Amino acid sequence: MYIPVQICAYVLKHKLVNEFRLYLYLKYYSKNGNIKLSKSEKVKISKKLNCCERTITNTIKKLLALFWISKDNNEFYYIRGYECLIRTLGKNSFIYYNTRVEFSYSYFDTFRAYLAGAIFGYFLLMQKNKLWKEGRKKIRSYQPFPNYLPLALNALVSITKIKKSTLQNLRILAVKHSFLNFESGLIPSKSILVSQLGMYKKGLPENANKIRVINGEVFVQTPNRYKTLLRYKKGRKKAVP
Repeated sequence: MYIPVQICAYVLKHKLVNEFRLYLYLKYYSKNGNIKLSKSEKVKISKKLNCCERTITNTIKKLLALFWISKDNNEFYYIRGYECLIRTLGKNSFIYYNTRVEFSYSYFDTFRAYLAGAIFGYFLLMQKNKLWKEGRKKIRSYQPFPNYLPLALNALVSITKIKKSTLQNLRILAVKHSFLNFESGLIPSKSILVSQLGMYKKGLPENANKIRVINGEVFVQTPNRYKTLLRYKKGRKKAVP
């Protein structure tokens, strides 16, 4: 099962994580997109999602208000497709490519971390695509790509409109639950001795905040690098709504 990345980004930004989690579960649970949600069914779902039946009832009301699901007079619910959801996002969505990210049933237990891993992995994928295009322009027959790439949060803040502190926490969460691999940017310095630090910082004040001393050894802090552990499907370019 693959999910549009732009929906993952939208629900994180607009704090609709629990709503989207239930929406996806209903898609799984209903099989064909139609389901009758009796009280007993809601109790079963609540146990699967580790919440109470009342939470399920309240979240269903929110999904109806969002037009992500609908129901008839016989209490049968219809789970709308991703295309319908994307149309409701409108200009509030910042990703206009129909790129999809893999989803597994096991991710329901770490759903917020999964969503974070999905959007960070998407931006890593965009960086790789950019490197590939630059290589094509230079007519390189062989283009080795680095396995790990930086994630510049300041750039992501301007694109996603999500607070930097929130993005930092989401990135930590994605690494913790193995949706991203992390490689430290701390590099041992062979040319700078601890005894020379004062002189070095005086001569190069712009680099002073990049120097770290750990157990008597000097390190230079370069950007940390990341690698996505999720798979993506390419989609066609979509027009901005």
